[in-house]
Amino acid sequence: MKLKTSSDIVRTFTLEVFLETRDREVEISVEVGFEWQNDGIGAYEYWGDKGVDKGTDYLVTTEELWDNTGFDPNECEAIEAEIKASIQGWCIGTEKSLRDRCDD
Repeated sequence: MKLKTSSDIVRTFTLEVFLETRDREVEISVEVGFEWQNDGIGAYEYWGDKGVDKGTDYLVTTEELWDNTGFDPNECEAIEAEIKASIQGWCIGTEKSLRDRCDD
């Protein structure tokens, strides 16, 4: 089953999860949607001084999709926990690769 995210930036990651109910590792393909966000406030005035806070651009996940067909609720919970634990690393890696590509 092919899952499709609506995000502009999409990466597919492979995650190996040990499931006690099956007594083995399973390989899960996770499609992750990302978007750029910025923590700047833009133009401002402070006691008569005018300035612009450009902020910092960073990636956040918008959605994580994976095919849960054939997994029971406990297995899905374990897989979701592994996905959640991997998200920050995936964001950092994706952001780095996108910035490196822009620097070339």
